[in-house]
Amino acid sequence: MGFFFDKDIGTDIIDSKSKRKIIAEGEELTSSHLYAEAGSVFTEKRKPYSGIAIILSGQFEFTLDGDTALLSAGDSVYIPPDVPYSFVCLGRGEVITVINNGRLQ
Repeated sequence: MGFFFDKDIGTDIIDSKSKRKIIAEGEELTSSHLYAEAGSVFTEKRKPYSGIAIILSGQFEFTLDGDTALLSAGDSVYIPPDVPYSFVCLGRGEVITVINNGRLQ
C-alpha cells in the first residue's frame, strides 16, 4: 500500500492483442494501464461499480449503454455501475482505468 514502482509491477496478458498492468490498488480504488493492439475487442461487460477510462494514445470505438463514440488521446469516459459497455481498439493504443472496486459507500 502506498507507493507503486513500475519496475516492480508485472504484466497480465489478456489475450494475443492486449495486456494490462495493475499500476496501483488499495481498499477502495484500483488503477490499471491497458496496452492494446489494433483489432483488440473488449466484449460487452456490466460491472456493479463505477469507473473511468482515460485514453493515452490510439483510437478506441467505445460503446456505453448503446451509444458509441470514437475516443482518442486525451478523451475519457465515465462508466456508471450496471451499465453495459464495450470497446474496440482501432490502432495501437493505451488506456488508464480507475475503478472503485465496489467498496465505496
